Amino acid sequence: MKKYLISSGQARIFPVFPNIVQIQSSTPSVTSLSLCQPSGNCPTYWNITGNVFKDDNANCVNDVSEDELKIIPVKLDSAGIFVQEFLTNYSGDFSFRAGFGNYTVRIDTTFLPFNVICPLSFSHSTTLSAANPFDSLVDFAMQCKPGFDLEAKVLHQMDLYDLVLCEHFILTQGFTSSNYGTNCVSTATGGTVKTILSGPVSYLSPAAGAVAPTFISGDTITWNVADFTLSNPNADFNVNILVSTTANIGDTVCVQLDVAPAVDNNPTNNTLSTCFPIVNSFDPNSKYMTPSGAVDTAQQWFNFTVYFQNVGNGPAEDIYILDSLSSNLDASSLVFLSSSHQVITQLLTGNVLRFNYPDINLPDSVNDEPGSHGYVQFKLR
Repeated sequence: MKKYLISSGQARIFPVFPNIVQIQSSTPSVTSLSLCQPSGNCPTYWNITGNVFKDDNANCVNDVSEDELKIIPVKLDSAGIFVQEFLTNYSGDFSFRAGFGNYTVRIDTTFLPFNVICPLSFSHSTTLSAANPFDSLVDFAMQCKPGFDLEAKVLHQMDLYDLVLCEHFILTQGFTSSNYGTNCVSTATGGTVKTILSGPVSYLSPAAGAVAPTFISGDTITWNVADFTLSNPNADFNVNILVSTTANIGDTVCVQLDVAPAVDNNPTNNTLSTCFPIVNSFDPNSKYMTPSGAVDTAQQWFNFTVYFQNVGNGPAEDIYILDSLSSNLDASSLVFLSSSHQVITQLLTGNVLRFNYPDINLPDSVNDEPGSHGYVQFKLR
């Protein structure tokens, strides 16, 4: 089984050995239990586990018809000090590896479209000891916050290696709740989506499957949207742009995405901007931050994109990325933006981000060069 580690501080893919899973019984059989990080798709967990779900009927029970919530940031504290964070997987599950001691498990809803309704204390307290080393009943029931929220979510370039020729950008807007695996919107709301380009680039055409802009004025591309509930935020507003032949290596291309619904209860997340360098040859495992230079760090979010590629000659079955965050960043402000593939995210002790891609089966560059690439985006203060 091929497993790979990609570290943002290094530019190579390394084979690594997975954690060893001790089998306590023959069911499931040894051959059916894959060896991988318990934060992946293994039928194993660490010793503090739970589930997060949208509780439509407010009975504090995860009923069959209710949605589990993905990428919800669950935080683990000890004596009031932040220890770890786990973003729930696509089944709403989270898991912490913790030693003996007293802990509090909580969800910070500041940047979420949901409120916690259960437990009534809004957090779980647990004590791990030799007599009780596990707690698997740490569940959270949530409900949608009132009102409507549209969010500028993703700005991503598809083909970094073709930036000197023609570029395809993904520009994603969406109902904030849809990013988490559910929908809080029941009424139609219209508005506009606007993209502003800067640098040695110009608009070329809609990307495959995208909607043609309503009008184009210089470096500004605008779509009028009659009903956002009928739009496809992952495809409708993607564009191809053309890089000028006068561009030089090292020049910067910047893209700003603005969404403006007629009604919105949180306009602070309606704008997203990021910048990319003009490159020629480059390392396929790389990390970019925007903005850079002189910025107001008290107010500014920093957006990070980590790119990875399988440059081997066979599929990479499982991948994880380790990213050690600078002490100048507020790790507790982590906001996940997007990923090219399904990912499970952990913020570990020591401010180390771990992005887990179990069963990714990423094609190799020899047999499928375009499909061999991946990325993950997040932001921090």
